[in-house]
Amino acid sequence: MPEMTVTQVLQLFGFIMMFMHYKSLFFTSFLSFIVCFRWK
Repeated sequence: MPEMTVTQVLQLFGFIMMFMHYKSLFFTSFLSFIVCFRWK
């Protein structure tokens, strides 16, 4: 039982980290697109 909960917590933590990473990547790409659009 504890092994199951530990693996579930690790999977949830990995999913949150991956989600935050992709969200920040999309946010930076969106900001760069806005900057390029404004400067042109």
